[in-house]
Amino acid sequence: MMKVAVGEGPPAAFRFSKVTIDGNEVLLTDHDVDSGLLLEKTTADYLDITPAFEWTGSAKTVTISIKAGYKDWLGGFSPKTGAYTRSITLPESPDAPYSGELETPIRIPLTACGGLTDGAIEVVLKIADEPDYISQIWNVYATKPPPEKYDFDLVKPTPSNANPEPGTPIDITCPVTSRCAEAVDARAKVIIYEGSILPGHGDKIGEYDSDVFHIEPGESKNVIIHHTTVEGTIDRRDVEVEIYIGADLIKESEWDDVYYVGRPPEEEIDFDLTRPSVTPAEITPGTSIAITCPVTSACTEQQTVTAKVKIYEGSIMPGHGSLITTKTSPAFTIAPGASYNVIVHHTAVAGTIARRDVEVEIYIAGKLVKESEWDDVYYVKVIELELLEIKIDPTGAGTVTTNP
Repeated sequence: MMKVAVGEGPPAAFRFSKVTIDGNEVLLTDHDVDSGLLLEKTTADYLDITPAFEWTGSAKTVTISIKAGYKDWLGGFSPKTGAYTRSITLPESPDAPYSGELETPIRIPLTACGGLTDGAIEVVLKIADEPDYISQIWNVYATKPPPEKYDFDLVKPTPSNANPEPGTPIDITCPVTSRCAEAVDARAKVIIYEGSILPGHGDKIGEYDSDVFHIEPGESKNVIIHHTTVEGTIDRRDVEVEIYIGADLIKESEWDDVYYVGRPPEEEIDFDLTRPSVTPAEITPGTSIAITCPVTSACTEQQTVTAKVKIYEGSIMPGHGSLITTKTSPAFTIAPGASYNVIVHHTAVAGTIARRDVEVEIYIAGKLVKESEWDDVYYVKVIELELLEIKIDPTGAGTVTTNP
């Protein structure tokens, strides 16, 4: 299975020292390397990969596995193929290091790797009771993009049951619309993953291939797959849809949290509150005013809420002045994403300062869930009266003079 030669310097217990890819040698001075090869490939092609290694230790039976994929936007390796493996025996080498390589390459088909400009591979050594040794080789191959005349619109899939228990049969409907310039025969691959608290998805749960279907330009069709839910380490499930024409991957999209297994999604309570507006524009003490307070629901469920609108004197210091009044709205029902105008009426009063601040509080079942405050929402104009001094002519001539 392998060729072994005695090395000279003491290496680490194990490392990949070189990877030969289609006859091109890529040296590994560290775990990862940019090969710069960018071999021109199509999805009908494959890679022949021969790892070489250095080893110090007792004899071990190990597994070498290789996946093909690409470098994702976080800089990590994202696989497009499964793992292709080979088991070998590492010879006993307690003191002097040995060098070895596979006698025959591991062949990786690129059927699922269409349209990549930065194809990469990941080579992993698995030893029982030891951490995996992983090397990632970047910019290995590039697969020709599909012709521009082929394209599809993919819409987020819909499950027949959005919150099934483990072991429940469900249907997942994946709408596909052709943007191709001509009628084509296509097929879909639907992949179900566990969700993840980190960017990207978790482990793959299931993979389903549709039958080949004929679709005209502008036509929409539903790809429906049947799946029995399974319990996982996390309740969320992500779904990826890939569309192929022949062996070429034409379009792919992935959606997070398409459905949940065993636990409903947590309800989210939140509201967006917008700065209130006041009519009329000119206000003096005694003016009847209307204060409109827009409320938009960012909740995940319909809610019945009440609003409290508090009016304060303004302040030259941070914060507000004295509370003038509190107005409570009638209860109202608001759907997710909907907006509602809370309107309260008030008779303006004079104060020690002209500015008025307004605070809006939102309550559900008596519990405060959101509040926002705005300074100088309106002004109460103070009317200054001019005092006049009146003098009467003591001669009785009837002349009156005034002095301010």
